[in-house]
Amino acid sequence: MSDDASKPKITKKRLLLAAAIVAATHVGFCTVRNEGTITAARPPKRDLNALPVSFGEWVSDEVPRDPERFPDTGAAITVTRIYRNPQEEAVFLYAGVWLEYEIMPPHPPKAWYTGAGYRIESEKNVTLTGAGGTDASVRLLLMERDGKRTALVYWYQRGDRVLGNYWVRRTTWGVWGENAAPPLVKVMLETSVTDPMKAEAQLQSIAAPLLGWTETL
Repeated sequence: MSDDASKPKITKKRLLLAAAIVAATHVGFCTVRNEGTITAARPPKRDLNALPVSFGEWVSDEVPRDPERFPDTGAAITVTRIYRNPQEEAVFLYAGVWLEYEIMPPHPPKAWYTGAGYRIESEKNVTLTGAGGTDASVRLLLMERDGKRTALVYWYQRGDRVLGNYWVRRTTWGVWGENAAPPLVKVMLETSVTDPMKAEAQLQSIAAPLLGWTETL
């Protein structure tokens, strides 16, 4: 994936549609459970900027956050990087930490990508094993837009709980009544696709050790 591919051009119409979908989803969810706001999450135990610059053969460069793709949603810290292997294949990383958040996780990836004109070809849960040996379920999307295919792995994390499908978070994450909740962590890994199986393997080769690192936040 080239640098240009990691920052796809987005028309104003697509951007407005994506923003509307995310906003409508957020408002509808919070109307149901508007008491679910966390206002006293503890700071992360380590600096997100200390994310490893390499995972195996993948070595990263820091890149600026694109405000169109990743608007300000109140994250205390964000990190955006491009990891490349010796073959110059690229994986784009976005990670963020929220100290104030609601039951509805911020900026849900599927809503944004579909609103920006991507067509979801397939999606599934993928099991990763963290550093402590605990299995975690993350979400894998295979998408297409303008004849180009993209694969995305993402998850939300809160303490020792990891979730890829944000829709079920309200029934599986007991956040009410906690005075010092863990911070909310969001991780996204994206790459261009020629061979879906190869793209999935590449994403997992970074996602598994990355999950092991974010578990310590």
